[in-house]
Amino acid sequence: MIDFVGNLFNPSPPPPSWSLVTNPDPAARAKLHINRNEFDLAASCTPDPDDNVYRTADRLSRTLGITRSKALIYCDIGTMLTRMPHTRNALACGAFNIDLLRILADLTCTLDDTHLDAVDTEIAELLTPTRPHQAVPGPRILRRQATAVIAAHQPDARPADPEDPELPTPDLSLDFTVDSSDTDYTVFQITLPTDEAIGATRIIDAIAAAHNTSRATAFTELLHGTAGEVKVTLNCYRNLDTGDMHLENHQLTGTAPDTWMRRVTDLTVPSHSTHDNRFATEAQKALIAGVDGTCRAPGCDNPAATADTDHIHRYADAPHTDTREMQSLCRRCHILKTLGLTDYTRFADGTTIVSSIDDNHTVTTVPTGPLAHANLTFDRRLARKTRTRKEHQKLRDTWNYITRFAFQNVGASAIIVDEAPIPF
Repeated sequence: MIDFVGNLFNPSPPPPSWSLVTNPDPAARAKLHINRNEFDLAASCTPDPDDNVYRTADRLSRTLGITRSKALIYCDIGTMLTRMPHTRNALACGAFNIDLLRILADLTCTLDDTHLDAVDTEIAELLTPTRPHQAVPGPRILRRQATAVIAAHQPDARPADPEDPELPTPDLSLDFTVDSSDTDYTVFQITLPTDEAIGATRIIDAIAAAHNTSRATAFTELLHGTAGEVKVTLNCYRNLDTGDMHLENHQLTGTAPDTWMRRVTDLTVPSHSTHDNRFATEAQKALIAGVDGTCRAPGCDNPAATADTDHIHRYADAPHTDTREMQSLCRRCHILKTLGLTDYTRFADGTTIVSSIDDNHTVTTVPTGPLAHANLTFDRRLARKTRTRKEHQKLRDTWNYITRFAFQNVGASAIIVDEAPIPF
């Protein structure tokens, strides 16, 4: 379809699609074929609810020439496809590999029938592209987004996962073991909640970078007090509408938000800004990382908090630093861009189009950070007003109840000497 606009013929924009589905590269076509075959294989391995697990696994193992554990993975995926028709339709395109299918099957296996349809619908939306040539979300992003959907509808079905912000109990989530069985070295194994581990890792990495040494050496220097003075900045993002709080790209729950709020030293309201210097300020870095969530290169899940803050356009060509024209790239992806092997175009909503110089194929990535959808729309503005008025009326109702209760319980001879005004 061609639209005539003025004196120019402009083709209609391409429809939303996954990059793997539209990429004409032979390797991409081969991978798409493999994914679709894996999808069909899993669907054909769907067991009946009353089938014996061990007999089914043995049969599939002999038939397909795979291990029993791999056979059970196909069974679990097939069961998910049967229970969740919307998700099945979204996955049928072949953009998602077997590892991503396995993650979804594991996450959704304990959903009950009451919540299944709602979760099925929302996860199908996650698996539906919103941009042309969009990059498929990586394992971490997909697991985090799908887990959030499940937690919103059926919290008790949310799986126990190493990246889950709500770890079971302190005695299970905190651990320090020492293995000194070898005479030449000792192995320390430390288990911390994800938020505390983020802070500890940043400190150790800062020492290693300052001393140009390994993490292990940096850890020993920290223990011996020889690390010197290093500066580590961790960014917390709090939504004033919902109260949700993130430490970098990790959602905080339970008592963690209060713990990290006590550690906050500086507060700021994130907003776009520009200046003429080459390097971004700490506030600008926090904004960019909060929007992006991860490195913006397709298929890269490295956290934006530790990535480089990249000028999309060469600073020499546009000598200013504007957060609207910057992005998060990990060091490896940044080097590829600097070498001219990839090119980036960013739009106002944070969507980025990445083109490869090798094959000229374009891939679209979308921001996934806690600030990715922080813009104030009129719907959200109205919702905020409505909530504020409801809270205000609740305070009025409480005040009126207290006043009526007081009048009902005072004696007939009581005299009000001074009336206190209603405090709003």
